[in-house]
Amino acid sequence: ELAAALGGGSTGVAAAIGRSVRRGRTGDHPRQCVGDLAVLFGQACKLNAYYQLAVATWSAGLTGAVVSHAPIKRRDRAIEKLWRSYRGDARFCIDLVRASITFQSFDAITECVKRIREDPRACVVHAKNRFRREYDAKGTAGYRNVSLSIVLVDAVTSSLGVETHVCELQLGIAPFEDLK
Repeated sequence: ELAAALGGGSTGVAAAIGRSVRRGRTGDHPRQCVGDLAVLFGQACKLNAYYQLAVATWSAGLTGAVVSHAPIKRRDRAIEKLWRSYRGDARFCIDLVRASITFQSFDAITECVKRIREDPRACVVHAKNRFRREYDAKGTAGYRNVSLSIVLVDAVTSSLGVETHVCELQLGIAPFEDLK
């Protein structure tokens, strides 16, 4: 059921923006529409509080859901990752604005994904399901979760000029998260 929920599509303006972001992808990696790290940090500062509120609404009322609101990624860590992992291409920095939700069950993760898919302002531009049986967890030392790349498109994000900024949301199960 989780795989089916992750496969659903978004509609409307958010979906159109999402398609634009996906077109800029290389391989399996979504990209920001902007390639300047300073501009991306400016966007992140404008968007972070609004994104954290959206994450809270998606998890509200789900039994045992624990939201971890993250601050904007530290500049030194972003620069390190920029050169170590992205060969200097800032468009791959999609986790400047991020959050995570830990659940007690896969059913709760599935319900949260459905809520995100039904939110007209949200478009999931990429989903990585590390719970799939086929997923090779050697690269993550056995750690598993669902990682979503999301853009929020509505009057608020458009007025702030951040409607194309890709954010990260990690959805985990308590026993795995306890090992982190």
